[in-house]
Amino acid sequence: MFRQILFLLAIRIIKNANCHHVEDFVKTLADYMKSLPCPKGCNYLYHTAQFEASRADIVEILLDFNKMGNGTDIPNTEAYFVKMKECLSKIILSDSSSNHELITASLVRAEKIRKKRRKSVKNRGGYGGYGLQEHNPFKTDYTVDLEDDEYYSSSEATFGTSLKETIEVGESLSVTGDELHKTYNDTKISEYVFKLEEFADSLLNFNEITQFDVTWREARDAIAEVLMDLRDPSDYSKNPAGYSNSSEQGYNKGVSVLPPTTENFKRVCRGFVYLCSTQTNRDRSELVKSAIFIAAKSRPDKDEIPIHMTDLFFDVQAAAPRNNEEYADYADELSGSWRSLGVPTKVSDKESALDFLREDNDIHQMHSSWHQFNGNYKSRDGNIIDEFVPTDRERERFFYFHNILILRYNIERLSEGLPPVEPISPEVFDQNINAGYTITPENDPERKLIERYESTSDSCTLSLGSQEKLRDLFGRQDRMRGSSMQEWGEQVEEHYHAQLHNEIANNCRIRMMRHFAVSARTPIFYRVHAEINRIWANYYSDKRYTESDVYPPKGLVIRGIYLHSRCEKPNQIETYWDQLGNTYKLNHQHFVFQVRLYNWMQLKEKVIVRIFLGPKNSRLEEFYEMDRFVHELNGNRMQEIRRLDRDSSFIYFRDKNDCGWPYHLLIPKGGDRKPIKFRLLVFVNSVHDQRVNVGTHPLLKNSMCGSSKNALQREGLTLFDDIRDYGFPTNRKWTFNPLPIINNKDKDFGYMSSIVQIVHTGEETESCNQNYFMK
Repeated sequence: MFRQILFLLAIRIIKNANCHHVEDFVKTLADYMKSLPCPKGCNYLYHTAQFEASRADIVEILLDFNKMGNGTDIPNTEAYFVKMKECLSKIILSDSSSNHELITASLVRAEKIRKKRRKSVKNRGGYGGYGLQEHNPFKTDYTVDLEDDEYYSSSEATFGTSLKETIEVGESLSVTGDELHKTYNDTKISEYVFKLEEFADSLLNFNEITQFDVTWREARDAIAEVLMDLRDPSDYSKNPAGYSNSSEQGYNKGVSVLPPTTENFKRVCRGFVYLCSTQTNRDRSELVKSAIFIAAKSRPDKDEIPIHMTDLFFDVQAAAPRNNEEYADYADELSGSWRSLGVPTKVSDKESALDFLREDNDIHQMHSSWHQFNGNYKSRDGNIIDEFVPTDRERERFFYFHNILILRYNIERLSEGLPPVEPISPEVFDQNINAGYTITPENDPERKLIERYESTSDSCTLSLGSQEKLRDLFGRQDRMRGSSMQEWGEQVEEHYHAQLHNEIANNCRIRMMRHFAVSARTPIFYRVHAEINRIWANYYSDKRYTESDVYPPKGLVIRGIYLHSRCEKPNQIETYWDQLGNTYKLNHQHFVFQVRLYNWMQLKEKVIVRIFLGPKNSRLEEFYEMDRFVHELNGNRMQEIRRLDRDSSFIYFRDKNDCGWPYHLLIPKGGDRKPIKFRLLVFVNSVHDQRVNVGTHPLLKNSMCGSSKNALQREGLTLFDDIRDYGFPTNRKWTFNPLPIINNKDKDFGYMSSIVQIVHTGEETESCNQNYFMK
């Protein structure tokens, strides 16, 4: 325990630092701590108010040394802060009468705030000067992926950020239930927290399953159900039929340990993650955090307890920063290549070209959120914790969500001169698998991964037993291909897919493949899902689209599809490296979709518009969907639809749809200061029901993740989904030749495609450089 604390406090300690200049300050601080209302024995779990008040005082001093008021003149610099931490570890932590937990928590908070204040955050707004301001221009508060402003007063913390801090403190101290039982007196809250810990331990054998197993999700939902109303977990365990349906004051009579008020829920959740935030049982901690996430999102008081994926799962923010010292020459002008940024890679040189996508934090927030959201969370007595509608299409969403991820990955590989991902199919189960993913202090300086996961060797093989198990599961799904999508999809997702993750994780020692938040960082993840894509395509092999399925409604002809950005000509799009602190991500200049229609029969009805992008000469199944939305024709002969890139029904917006594709990755990277040509497609079709409303509201963006029924009810909304396949019309073969349509040579269909040039400028430029598009 003591060594772990010293290691945490010694991060970036200056070698042979001299404490002489700060000794008086530290001794004064030690004495001051003893005067606070949180002496030795005061603990975050049992004495929350005293602990938070005392920590706020200490943090204020650690952020501004002069507030100590002892007359010691210490410069308020980072160098002195590092020296001061070393002295604290020597003086205070060696003092048995001091509260070690309080000072550790204070240092964690102070260092985080100091680091935050050093970061430079840009927030862009507006469309520039290309004449689209009248069409709902971007606001200055638009950027969706900027980090939250930091706080250090507990009164300013949201529920989610307070949980995040609680986990950090718990992990730094490796808290265990036995230690807390021996040291502190129980309260109703703490007694209940210990019951929850025992309940979580009773549900699973954490050494035998991964997060992709259905039993893991069932255990998560069981804990979430108990947390929802702060029920008695022992009654839940004894009664397989579930709880009584009788209720009083919003919670079940005779089974609630505590009144399920907002404040009680917050206190229980903080105590629960505090107790379970230990490296010795990582899987249990992940289960507990997932259950809290589901419970918080499903309670009626959801708006009073805001929580986000990054509050609980730090792994999703594990992108390595740019190596500023070694690659300082690139500081003024960044070339197009990702490697020019000097970001240390964890994979082979060939695969490192895709790091900008595979290691983007928002990809993993999306993947983790999807696995938490997509599904129906049911209690044991059949009551719904929350539904994600449409409830009968959750398996289809599984395939379609991962399909888009693989399509984008392959498009970026093509742009880098790499072949598409090779599926891990039964034909290659007995071959070597390239599984290399090396985690080092250089490529993980914030230690988000290195303390949780191990590096993997360059290659591995599946055991004969694993091969036999996977071939058996492959055969089962193949024999079920005539079943409904829900039945067949369940077999694939919960068995074949889950065991691909499990067997590779076990045989290749890739612990990361066991977890939602990090599995997609490894290249082997994409081989697994290339296999899932392959069998998804096979499912539709004997189900093809006809002309009547694909053509626009009679009386409507497409007259063009374009993207407008800041460049002079349409269909010229720029991407660039966007800087956030010392990390980079791909971003693009804002653009607008423009669809022109000739409504010669003057129709007044709803149609559904689908927009796709793919390599210029690729097959239809290699295009990915960028947007899907309903539009109401007004009866005019000439119709023009303009839709902002930010309005895409696939985009994630914080506090709106909670799950979706990252906005800044909507467009492929393109060529480094020279264009790569892509083809843009638009399909306009009738709807089976004029109530269909997909893509008309942030909560109605259900294509990738589904829409939360609870959230819809709070907004007074009802989702009416289009009945066509997710992926229509590119997920199946056609009964006729699509080339005349795609090449705009079908007069009844119209001009439904255009060529888009995408140029990557390296660093962001002041204006569009037309010379790049002439190369």
